[in-house]
Amino acid sequence: MNIPRKRLVGISEATVEAGLLLLLVGSPAVFGSVERWAYRSIQVIGLVVLFAFIIQRFLTAGDKGGTARAGDRRRRPLYLFLAAFLLVAAFQLLPLPPWLLGLLNPSIYAYRFLGGESMDSSTLSLQPALTGEGLLKALSYFIVFLVLAEYHPWRRSRRAFNSRLAGAVVASGFLLSAIGIIQFYAPTDRIFGVYGINAPARFGLFINRNHFANYAAMVIALAAGVLISFIPRGKPDPFNPGARRMVKFDPRFVLMTFVMMVLLTALLLSASRGGAMAAGAGLIFLLLTARGRGLLAGRKVLSGLILLLAFLLPASTYFGYRTLTRKLPRIPEAVTGRGLIWRDAWNIFRAHPVFGTGLETFGFAHARVHSVFAERQLRFPPHRRKRAEHAENEYLQLLAETGVAGFGALAAAGAWYFYLFFSPSKGKTGRRRPAAARQGLVIGGAAGVVACLAHAGVDFVFRVPSNALTLAALAAISLGGTGRRGGEEPSRPLEERSESGTAKN
Repeated sequence: MNIPRKRLVGISEATVEAGLLLLLVGSPAVFGSVERWAYRSIQVIGLVVLFAFIIQRFLTAGDKGGTARAGDRRRRPLYLFLAAFLLVAAFQLLPLPPWLLGLLNPSIYAYRFLGGESMDSSTLSLQPALTGEGLLKALSYFIVFLVLAEYHPWRRSRRAFNSRLAGAVVASGFLLSAIGIIQFYAPTDRIFGVYGINAPARFGLFINRNHFANYAAMVIALAAGVLISFIPRGKPDPFNPGARRMVKFDPRFVLMTFVMMVLLTALLLSASRGGAMAAGAGLIFLLLTARGRGLLAGRKVLSGLILLLAFLLPASTYFGYRTLTRKLPRIPEAVTGRGLIWRDAWNIFRAHPVFGTGLETFGFAHARVHSVFAERQLRFPPHRRKRAEHAENEYLQLLAETGVAGFGALAAAGAWYFYLFFSPSKGKTGRRRPAAARQGLVIGGAAGVVACLAHAGVDFVFRVPSNALTLAALAAISLGGTGRRGGEEPSRPLEERSESGTAKN
């Protein structure tokens, strides 16, 4: 049975949009998707989304104008850098002859030889199984970023879909924050009331409060960008020169303000110092960028900061006083403990400078190096000793696991991303300025990226699938300003194109 082309396009677009919504809304609700079944489901859904996207792209080929394609071409180096990182991780899984392994990584060659393993062939990764899992996760994040950045709906503008997706992310963050607040005051040893888990540091539906704080910081930045787009704006008053009168008041401004307050309250209750720092970095970036792009006047920026402080000071006293007084004095202790792990991570990188020890193998590699952190743990009773599964710094961990090759590819991708964000491509002359709603969404997405990158300096936020997916989605949404300016018009239906082609013939 032949399925009409129009119906195939509709099915593929519905699959892409439903899959992306399911990933971004569902993954945080299942413990951050750190369980094996959860991130396996993410990988399957990601492949389905990619397959549907390819079909939609094929059926609507040539349906977009030259300006949109030019914006796509400017993003190609970013995709190449990310693909290079995936290739480095894949190369770590290839069996190599002993002489090549010794040439590329003498430390792993010595470890394999001294360990008595067969030297017929070996890999650059100390634990290929862990590296394989890490590669599949990274591939899922890349698929979400690529699809969302390149997806152009057939009958609707791309901005409309991005707005719905951002609204779903903000709504998900609001619900998770509300659940976390309720469980903070009504503690339970079970998640969803039925799932028991031994995680003393959990918050809401997340197994680790820092994981929730990182997710909340990104959502707070995105919600702040949406909030800016709802600010009532004025226009010159013809009856009163020099004055401006209000055009209209958007009730969504009040709703989004309430959502922001709930998110900030949950962040305070999580007592995550890194999460609070990340949210602050994201909001500062958002205010400065919005001010530079003319979305906020100087007085509005100052008023926003005053209102934020007016909420945070009493909220921190009422909601988070005990947690703050307990956690803040322990900052030097936390920095000292992390500093020992950071030094170990640097030593691992020095021993494996080019290709690292293998993606997701830091815990395995750390257990096999001389560690001051491990020596200090011997002072504690066995039940209080900790093992460094992560470097508590994503940049040092990536250096240790992927070496200069992998970290350099990701660093280049990050640099090109910010280049694209701060230098959007020029559209045709005479186009109007981008709408405030679009600009707010783009800046909010970039602010969420900045918040996550700031938190990555003191925690292992990239290893949480739900947070990594949210980061990929916000990065793609924030690149929505690198294509056409002034909004995108829906493309012509396929029937119209075929009719026009027939008329020409």
